[in-house]
Amino acid sequence: RWDNEFYRLVDLGETAKQVGEESMDTSNRYFIGKDYVNVYEGQIDNVERFGEDFIDRKMVARTPWHDEALVVFGEVARDAARHFIQRWNIHKTEKFANDSPYSFILPKTYDDKEELTVNNWEEFLEGHPCQINAQCVRSIGPWSASTRTTETSILNAYIQLIDGAEHFIFIENEFFVTVANDSFIQNPVSETLYQRIVRAHRLGEKFRIYIVLPLLPGSDNVNIVQASLYFIMRSIAKGDNSLFKRLETAGIQPNDYISFFGLRQYDILMGVLVTETIFVHSKLMIVDDRMAICGSANINDRSLLEVAHKNTLIYEETFGVLPTNCVRRFDQMYNYTDKPKVKDTDPHQAHEKLKNIQGLVVDYPIYFLDEENYLPSLRTREGISY
Repeated sequence: RWDNEFYRLVDLGETAKQVGEESMDTSNRYFIGKDYVNVYEGQIDNVERFGEDFIDRKMVARTPWHDEALVVFGEVARDAARHFIQRWNIHKTEKFANDSPYSFILPKTYDDKEELTVNNWEEFLEGHPCQINAQCVRSIGPWSASTRTTETSILNAYIQLIDGAEHFIFIENEFFVTVANDSFIQNPVSETLYQRIVRAHRLGEKFRIYIVLPLLPGSDNVNIVQASLYFIMRSIAKGDNSLFKRLETAGIQPNDYISFFGLRQYDILMGVLVTETIFVHSKLMIVDDRMAICGSANINDRSLLEVAHKNTLIYEETFGVLPTNCVRRFDQMYNYTDKPKVKDTDPHQAHEKLKNIQGLVVDYPIYFLDEENYLPSLRTREGISY
């Protein structure tokens, strides 16, 4: 799945008018057929008819997609290829052992390391790429590659980089599920973030952590959304073992060191103002603009915090967006959603307010339904699995 820097909500064709007819010339569209997706409006079906729309693009805005991508050469590319071969061959063994069209893959051998050297990369990469030292890290085990032991080199890299960070950490991830002292969730990321913040507080360091997440999990299944939010909120601020509560117990104000954000966009669809969350699919961490797991970005402390909050207030007043920190309980949901929205009561004023939106960043709603226990019922499949 791909997107560009515009994060379009609307794609009726370049020749279509915003208020009027839909263009019949599909060649002018960016997202053809089932590439036009809203992850909260149902799952894609009939994938063999990929050129056909499965949602009405005149009625439903698409969900923009935020991800990171990179290209690698040399030994790290060889390692990535061998990882793919391992995964391919285990699936071949388990699912298509007697299916001849799908063959096993053998890794290529290299007698000379010079064979891995690529010298013409500047010719086909736009911009001004730079050369870096890279290593391929991963998470793999008996179930995913039939190995005898579990390899956790990517987790080890996260822990090492967080612990060694001097100035800031920037994380983009589809999930943030990491709870200290929990029998079910056992990864140590939360504990490592906690210890690094405690150290910064003790030493009086200027240190910041920025985390960007999807504002809502990417599913139209209410039980899956509730289960995911249950663990994400337990990780951030709900319960004594959450990161925020542990910091507060240690006498540290969490917002002095760590902030959570989401991404949101707005547009005009058939003459009506619409907004949608930008779905964050990244698995990215940047430390001190010096080390990274997968990508790179520029960050500014003060502007990021102030702009995110200002954008959030504009979206809440204009659209009555969910999720939001304004709703702490289910019984508050209807009062909030039934309030008149500026986009309906005064479209001109709504347009003027939206001109003040800067970029895409908004506050992550840490306290959305904070007073509810929204783990799905044990009568549901999602509730049983957790």
